[in-house]
Amino acid sequence: RYVASHFFNRTAKITHLDSPEAKNTAPPADRRRIAHGRTVVLQMLHLTALVLLLGSFLVYAATRKLEPVISWIEDTPIETVCKRVGSVIGQIGTGSATDRNKSLMTPKEVAEADKIRKRMAEIQPTHLVQLHDGTVIFGAAARQANTLIIREFDGTRQRKLVLPQDAVRHQQRIVLPDERITAADWRFLIQFDYQNPYFMAPYVFASSGSFAEAHLMHTILSQLAADFERLFAPILPENAPRNHIHICQFRHPKAFYEQAFRQQAESVMNAAAFYSLSHNTLFIHQQAANAAERRELIRQLRHEGTHQLIADRRLLSSNQPPLWLMEGLAEHMAAVGNPATAHAYAQNFSKLATVGLLKWDQLCESDSYFENPQSVQQAYLHSWVLVRHLLYPTHKARFLAFLQSSSADHRSLTALANALEQPASKLIADALAATLSPKAP
Repeated sequence: RYVASHFFNRTAKITHLDSPEAKNTAPPADRRRIAHGRTVVLQMLHLTALVLLLGSFLVYAATRKLEPVISWIEDTPIETVCKRVGSVIGQIGTGSATDRNKSLMTPKEVAEADKIRKRMAEIQPTHLVQLHDGTVIFGAAARQANTLIIREFDGTRQRKLVLPQDAVRHQQRIVLPDERITAADWRFLIQFDYQNPYFMAPYVFASSGSFAEAHLMHTILSQLAADFERLFAPILPENAPRNHIHICQFRHPKAFYEQAFRQQAESVMNAAAFYSLSHNTLFIHQQAANAAERRELIRQLRHEGTHQLIADRRLLSSNQPPLWLMEGLAEHMAAVGNPATAHAYAQNFSKLATVGLLKWDQLCESDSYFENPQSVQQAYLHSWVLVRHLLYPTHKARFLAFLQSSSADHRSLTALANALEQPASKLIADALAATLSPKAP
């Protein structure tokens, strides 16, 4: 009432008293009332701003499961209110993003996308639960008395697990990156609507397996992306737009090979994975039932994932780079951080050296070794040996500059050697010594 009476009912008087001409003539009492009223208004505005900031922070903490705040408000009315507010805000954002996607999709695609969205919500887990025996379960978890009820999707069907609370070692909510599925992502999922849809940005999965299998691939590819960024940071463009990565995983080789035939990728009929540049999709059928299969899955994913990263990050200046460079980079990244893989590559190459090596100039100038089934495996190993040596600290800076140079001839061994400021013969000799030496890392 005080503020209203002194700032709205007496507007004319206050304006007059506050004018430059009246500042020295206004009674002291009026000036004090005006100053006090302004102070009250400012204090009210400050208090309102603090309340809004605190409320916004609590909503963010509740929706993003921000520790330790979430542990303070979990299972309290504050968490419930914050989640409801966050849900309303999220629906507004999702609605606008959905409207944009719908404008880029046909009515039939929108209807099919809605079906996939519902299925994704049904099978996407909300919790990760680790038992004392080391078992990890992904599912929707809820407490009931002294038990934990978990609804798990194993890739084929839903199953209900009832576990005693003391069997649980660790439990946490799954917080996925807050990114929107684009129209291109929906079209990918629609194409493989018979698969299980999972979304863990920036990866969109159409999988015949469980969320746990997709999560394992997400972990492997995320580590690959971090290694790639670290290794090639000096030449990667800043703030370059990055697309979501589509991954199609099959449990059975037959379905994988049928898809390879449809994608006109007959050359990978003996492989377990391949990357389609035109579709921006990585196809794989490798399982991880034991340690050996897991190692091979990591190798395959890192190799094919490198092809995707090279295209997405625009690592190379050439639109049609030679295969020795593409496959050499992919094989190198497959071995980075995997000593067993690097050791196996070195051993296989040592066996080749006793029989006879390919011609290095022909390897660089032509893709013929990769197109010949009799020499393709040797070509992969030779490319790994060369790229591995080029990325040693002594050559790395010049080699990265060579990759980014638009005028460089990537198909010329002589041009490569000149970029490194040494003869081609010495470059090859050093690369061989670095791999065949008993003390080679």
